[in-house]
Amino acid sequence: LAGIGLTICEKILSNHNAKVDIQSQVNQKTRVEIIFEYATSTLHTIKEMEQESIESTVKSQQILIADNEEYLVDLMREILMEESHFNITCATQPEEAIKLISQYEYDLIITELSILESDNFSIMQLLESKHMLEKLIILTDMPLSDDFQNRFKNQEFIYLKKPFELMNFKRKVIENLFKE
Repeated sequence: LAGIGLTICEKILSNHNAKVDIQSQVNQKTRVEIIFEYATSTLHTIKEMEQESIESTVKSQQILIADNEEYLVDLMREILMEESHFNITCATQPEEAIKLISQYEYDLIITELSILESDNFSIMQLLESKHMLEKLIILTDMPLSDDFQNRFKNQEFIYLKKPFELMNFKRKVIENLFKE
């Protein structure tokens, strides 16, 4: 029976298209490396598929940033692009925001309160008609107006008070995009 174990091992390795690399020297430890090519390539493919899936999920996130402060729009866009691959569209005027919201679907809209309140809340009405109010993060440096509170008292919004901490902003955006 001596030596039969190696024969069995050789047969198993052969059946699985495995390669064996043996390195041995006198009075040294022997190093045996067994490579299962099929398993390695399958594992690699699964990892690639998972990564592609994650990237396609992240890349498919459409975000609109609307704020009348251009430097802040640029800063928000930069912080979101830093670690993520979001498709970000920006507007600095209410008319631009209305046009974009009318033409496209967004996974998240980040906007300044003053833009929402302009033109008798036309953006809010548009968002409401497209069932997009739950996709809204409102930025503000002032308290909500009574008119705003009365019109949308049954809605829940995420508010960020200006000035806000950029990492907190980024966390809120990601939480909102990936909430179930």
